[in-house]
Amino acid sequence: MEARNKSAIVTGGGQRIGAEIAKALGRQGWFVYLHCNSSITQAKVVLTEIETDGGKGKLITADLSSPSCGEHIINQIDVDSPPVRLLINNAARFEYDDVSSITGDSLDEHFFVNVRGPVLLSKAFFESLEDGHKGCIINILDNKVFSINPDFLSYTISKVALHGTTEAFAMAMAPRVRVNGIAPGITLESGGQGQASFEKGQKMSPIGKVSSVKDIIKAVFFILETESLNGHIITIDGGQRLQKLDRDVAFV
Repeated sequence: MEARNKSAIVTGGGQRIGAEIAKALGRQGWFVYLHCNSSITQAKVVLTEIETDGGKGKLITADLSSPSCGEHIINQIDVDSPPVRLLINNAARFEYDDVSSITGDSLDEHFFVNVRGPVLLSKAFFESLEDGHKGCIINILDNKVFSINPDFLSYTISKVALHGTTEAFAMAMAPRVRVNGIAPGITLESGGQGQASFEKGQKMSPIGKVSSVKDIIKAVFFILETESLNGHIITIDGGQRLQKLDRDVAFV
């Protein structure tokens, strides 16, 4: 899928992996709709970087836990901007709980942002496509869906659900929209992990490295360029999932 005269929506585009994906798309000529909720200040910085590099974009805001988030985001698309052909569901809630601390509230909070939000936004994106035009959806998952452990339980359950959603939508939206996912391993320090623990986790795979932002961006463009790819999950973790760790890498 060529970037010329096309727009992309990146949720959670104001920071971390989403910000880097958004900037990479901008460099390749995509008009980038940079979604954020609370990270408005960071998102403005990212948008400035995109424009400094010669790209174009617009900041859009929405609470993905809202049942109207899909329509709210699509309604912020400018009618005179290039048509939206790509949606990257990157935003996610990531907080620790386990079987002893999980609650209905923690499960709902993760499900609303990590599953319901992407489902409703994907539906709105699909319905916004003009007749005869095609699009692409990329869901950012986690290698935890292929190597389940009891840590970050609500988060893990939500990502497993998004994995199933990816495959279901790949059938439901075909042939107009291709739906794929990327499941990286530990990529950036998070969850109060600490630098030493992060560096250890980054080496915890059969090849001694896990994933990088650069690898994830390469996977995004591979999906865009491979028109026969649909319903597939690209796992980027150096084979870490094969080790079947008993705990999250932050605790090993």
